[in-house]
Amino acid sequence: MTETLLSSTGVAGEIEERSAGRSYLTSNNRFTNSSDLLATISEVANFAFKKGSRRWVHRSRCSHNITKEIEEKRIKPSVNLPFSELGLGEDSLITFEENIHESDIPEWNDVYDYWKLEKKYPEPTEEIEKLLPGFSLTKNFNLQDRDTLYELWKPFGWTKPKIDSFIKTYKNNNNLWVSGVRDEKGQLASACMGEALVFDGVYMVEATEFGTRNDLRGKNLSTVAVVGLIAQIIQRSLYAEKTMPLIIAEFNMSSRSDVVGRKVGMTIPGVEGVENLTEPTQILRKNVAVLDGIKPNSLSYGQFPPEIKEKYRDSFKDRFRFWRNFIVGMLTKNNIEKYYSEDKVSQILSRFIN
Repeated sequence: MTETLLSSTGVAGEIEERSAGRSYLTSNNRFTNSSDLLATISEVANFAFKKGSRRWVHRSRCSHNITKEIEEKRIKPSVNLPFSELGLGEDSLITFEENIHESDIPEWNDVYDYWKLEKKYPEPTEEIEKLLPGFSLTKNFNLQDRDTLYELWKPFGWTKPKIDSFIKTYKNNNNLWVSGVRDEKGQLASACMGEALVFDGVYMVEATEFGTRNDLRGKNLSTVAVVGLIAQIIQRSLYAEKTMPLIIAEFNMSSRSDVVGRKVGMTIPGVEGVENLTEPTQILRKNVAVLDGIKPNSLSYGQFPPEIKEKYRDSFKDRFRFWRNFIVGMLTKNNIEKYYSEDKVSQILSRFIN
C-alpha cells in the first residue's frame, strides 16, 4: 500500500487542510476588484477558524488595480510576484497569510543585507563545469536511491513509504521533475524536485526540496542540481510548449537556501538591490517545519489558544519549534534569456548522464 505523496503546490480552486496546521487556498480565478478578493480571504480565514488551523494562506492572480486598491487600504500582502518580471503584463501573484501565534523574523537582517547588495556569481553553465571529478547530473531516481533520498528529504517531512511511492510514480506525472547529482560511486549526493500548478492561465512551477548529503555540504552540489532542474522545466515549458513559466521557490531563511536561489539566477522582487527597506517583505512566516539542524524558533505552546493547544501538542510534538520563515523568489524573463537561453539549456541538459 502506498502513501499519499507530499505536495508543495497543492491543488487550485479548493480550500485544503495542509501539513503543519495550515488552511490553504490557491484561487482558480483572477481577481479584478478588491471586494471579491477580500471576501474570498475572509472565507479562507473562517474555514481555518472552524478547522482549528493555526495558519491560513490565500494565493491568487490579481490585476494591477487590486494591488493599488489594497495599498490604499493599507492591506499588505506577504508576497507579491509581478508578472511584469516575465513580460506577461501587469498582474501579480499575491499571497496573504495569517498565523494565530507570534511570527517573528530574526533572520531578516542577514538575508536582507545579502540581497540588497550586488553579487556576482559564475553563470549556471559554469557552475556545472566545476562539478567534482566523477560526479554527474541525473534526472532519474530509482529504488536503489530510496535510502539516500530519504536522508536528503527527511528534513522536509518525507517518510520512507512516501519516498517509495514517489520513486515509483513520479515519471507518470507530467507536473513533476527531479534533478540530482550523483557521486563517483553513483550514489545520490544532492537532489531537488519541481512541481507545476496551472491556474487561471498561470503556469507556475515550484522548485523545492533542496537537499545535500551532510558529508558533501559546501561543494555547490545543490546549486548544480537546481540548475539542472530549471533547465528541464524551461526546455519543456518555454522551448517545447512555448509557455513562459513562473518558476518560484520558497527559500528557508534559517538554512539560507536563498543563496542557492541567487546562484541559479533567481531574484526576490522588491528586495534584491533595494536599499532602505523599512520592514520585511516577500516572506511566508512560520510556514512549515524543516528539521535543518539550525536552532529552533522562539515559539512555545503557551502562545496557542487553549482550545487547540493540546491538539497541536499531540499532532506536532516538538516539530512546531522548526516552523521556518521562507522568503519567496522567482526566475525572471531577463534572467531566463541571460542564463537559460535555448543553447545554454541544451548545454546543461547534455551533462545529464541518465
